[in-house]
Amino acid sequence: MKDKKGFIFLLTALTIFINFWFPKGGIKIGGIPITIGEVLFGLLVIFWIMFKVINKKIKFSIVLLIAEVYFLIRMIIAYNQNVNIVEFTGYAIPLIVFPFIFFVIINEINTQKKYEIIMKILVIGFFFLCIYSFIQYTFGIADTSIPGITVNYSDYKENGKTWYLHKSNGTSNENCKIVSTYQNGNLLGVNLIIFFPIIYEYLVNSEKSKLALTSLIFFILTVFLTLSRSCWVGIILFILFRVVLDKNKNKQELVKKLFLFVFAIIAIIIIFTKIPLVSNRILNMDINDVLRASGRTNGAIMFFKSILNNGNIIINLIIGAYGFTLTEGLAYEATPVAVFKISGLIGLLLWLIPFILFIKKMNKKDDIEKSYRLALIIWLIVACIEGAYWLPPTACNVFTMIGLGYAYKYNLKNGEN
Repeated sequence: MKDKKGFIFLLTALTIFINFWFPKGGIKIGGIPITIGEVLFGLLVIFWIMFKVINKKIKFSIVLLIAEVYFLIRMIIAYNQNVNIVEFTGYAIPLIVFPFIFFVIINEINTQKKYEIIMKILVIGFFFLCIYSFIQYTFGIADTSIPGITVNYSDYKENGKTWYLHKSNGTSNENCKIVSTYQNGNLLGVNLIIFFPIIYEYLVNSEKSKLALTSLIFFILTVFLTLSRSCWVGIILFILFRVVLDKNKNKQELVKKLFLFVFAIIAIIIIFTKIPLVSNRILNMDINDVLRASGRTNGAIMFFKSILNNGNIIINLIIGAYGFTLTEGLAYEATPVAVFKISGLIGLLLWLIPFILFIKKMNKKDDIEKSYRLALIIWLIVACIEGAYWLPPTACNVFTMIGLGYAYKYNLKNGEN
């Protein structure tokens, strides 16, 4: 192949494109979803190893590498305990496989041109996802689905036009979450949260203030249409950290912040009063259900009780109960709790350290780096309630975002081109 560098970057860009724009396009084999994005990811890993790892020195994170090795060993142990293969795959791929995209990105996104291409994929993709969400809200999910592209073909074939009601999106069209191309409202909201702070800051720094303001409107409206209360928290956190608590460089900056804050509040009020889907969700909320995080708090408490009362407590705590102890409960959506179940305190610590180091290394004085830092902080907070980490493409997108942050800091700002 004449242009190996160009081929690898093209495959990287396509992988990011599909996993952000059309993450659920594909089929199921044996109950396991096989998406177009996963196939591209697999090809990217294979070709990157062939062209890069064997013949060149590469940049890598020793901390992330140690975590990957630990999770690999832990999942091998669990597999030998005859765990459910579908559940096993759902845990193993996000923990072991998807983080590999981080290594590809920090090595391949090494010029301003490449970085700009990836950012345009994310920016245009963001507006596409939002506009498609508005189309779904207007014309209905059933009449705007494209089997195999915007929805898994096997899911559509099995459940027909009402496939989205089988994905924890509600029980009727009147209370159904808008899903865009993600099949699930929570999943859509979480993945928008992962990238939006970076997209917004990119537009602001590109002096596209009108487009940045439009993106903020679209972000607030789309995430509210997901009806995901945990993602609503993400909206509040973004407004709080990016607008309210952000330091003012000058008086003009303060005026802009006040305008954005007032505008965001007015937008939220309008959404509550003019969109029945959202207002009904608010009015019908049970405060006790909210405090229990829709049963996740009770599930987590039940899980911790079961691992302390059953099996080997030391094993359950240190390397995780998964495969060893028959547990009850579990807040599957609360990502840190699920990581603890699978890999214990060791795994939870190894999972968190790369995130903590990333937050620490991103410079607060650089607007772009600060946006990456903010994106991860917001996701980690939301992930305590609904991280969507075990559903593709969340883990892939999280490590894509982290890889882009490091690429910007170390490959572009320091003049490596």
